[in-house]
Amino acid sequence: MSSLETQYDELCAKRDHVNALNAPLEAELARICADGEALRIRAAEIAAQIDDNRGREAWLALKRDIRILAPAIERARAARTG
Repeated sequence: MSSLETQYDELCAKRDHVNALNAPLEAELARICADGEALRIRAAEIAAQIDDNRGREAWLALKRDIRILAPAIERARAARTG
């Protein structure tokens, strides 16, 4: 065997050894990423349910109306107490 073949075989063996050491970590990382994706999907489902419970556009209209009325109501209340 030539020295190039020996060097190649040694490098491949080193690579394979490092890959074998990392295999459990890579498996754990893949599991955590899958868990994270499942959690992201569940979070989106919960957020959609919250939006449904609020009435989506109706909730935005309610908040808009509160924002429009708030300054006048606050002034009126301040005038009564002050």
